Amino acid sequence: MNNGLVIFENQHEVTILTREDVGIDFKGDFLISAKDIATILEYQGEKATNNVLKFCKESHIYRMKNSDILNRNVRKMNNAGEAFITSFALNRVLGQSGQPKAETFQDWLYEDILPSIQKHGIYATEDVMDKILGRV
Repeated sequence: MNNGLVIFENQHEVTILTREDVGIDFKGDFLISAKDIATILEYQGEKATNNVLKFCKESHIYRMKNSDILNRNVRKMNNAGEAFITSFALNRVLGQSGQPKAETFQDWLYEDILPSIQKHGIYATEDVMDKILGRV
């Protein structure tokens, strides 16, 4: 079962939500935690998440609460809700941020994560997909 977490560079947990994970309709292929993106792009301080959100159109920002999550394997959200951005907004953030990690993260996302989500509806390595589909 998908828990929404993927690991970037063996050290950063990234929460990615697909349509199957949430009870809302959204634009794009997935929602991704703005706070996790801020950490990966090495924004610092109290306003780190705002450094990501400033590149996003308001219509591409979703404040997710536990009541919005259908998949009970996804980690618990902050009680006040957490900012998630669409895949479209993420493109804008990565293109405009100027942060050194942006290109590396973008390569990982579009070469590994997105193809899996588009093919299977979740992110999983081929080994995990083989187990899920009983091909092992």
